[in-house]
This record gives sequence, C-alpha cells and structure tokens, in this order.
Amino acid sequence: MLLFGQIPYQQRSHIGCTKKHFQEFTEVDQDSLAEVMYAAQLLSKILEKVLNTDGITVMQNNGIFKGVKHYHMHIIPHFKEDGFSWIEPENNVSKEEFISLTNQLREVIDINPMRR
Repeated sequence: MLLFGQIPYQQRSHIGCTKKHFQEFTEVDQDSLAEVMYAAQLLSKILEKVLNTDGITVMQNNGIFKGVKHYHMHIIPHFKEDGFSWIEPENNVSKEEFISLTNQLREVIDINPMRR
C-alpha cells in the first residue's frame, strides 16, 4: 500500500492506494483490499493518538465521483471545530420501495438473516 499525505480536503489527511493498479473499488482483489483496509485502520489509530482527533473519516469514492483513475482510500482526521459535516440529500424512499429493493438484492445475493 502507498500512502500520500496532505491531501487538500483537510489538513493532515492522507490517501492510501494499492501498489497494483485498479481503477474501481469493485475490481480490487481480496488481498489488496485487506491490505488497504488494514493500513487505513493502522493509520487511523496513529492519527488519533498523534493528533488527538475527535474522529476519523475513512472513505472511498467510485465511478465518476473519484477525481482520479485509480482506486484509493481517504483517511481524514477531524476535530470538533473543523467544519466537517455529512450532508445527505433529501430522500423520500417509501417503505414499499425499500422492501422492493431488499427483495431485489436478495435475488442476487443469498441473504438469510436466520443464518447469522
């Protein structure tokens, strides 16, 4: 995994990416994905301790929302007064639409809550 610091989103933020090229998250092999997630977790712990953060955002964008043509993970430290907020668009999904989507997903992947 490669780490890059001082990404413009937030001072002291970092980006981690795989050594092997993958354009999209859905293309990343399991070993590379595990390596990226472990490194993101380790760096998060280090940033929390060294910077005394109030929280860490670990995220990745896919498709047209990722500004570069390489899979990467953002590790962004946050502080109470840094202005960070997560704004979600107004979304009025009915109970019926939610149930329909759940059923569509179950057709594609075998999800059975009784097995947990």
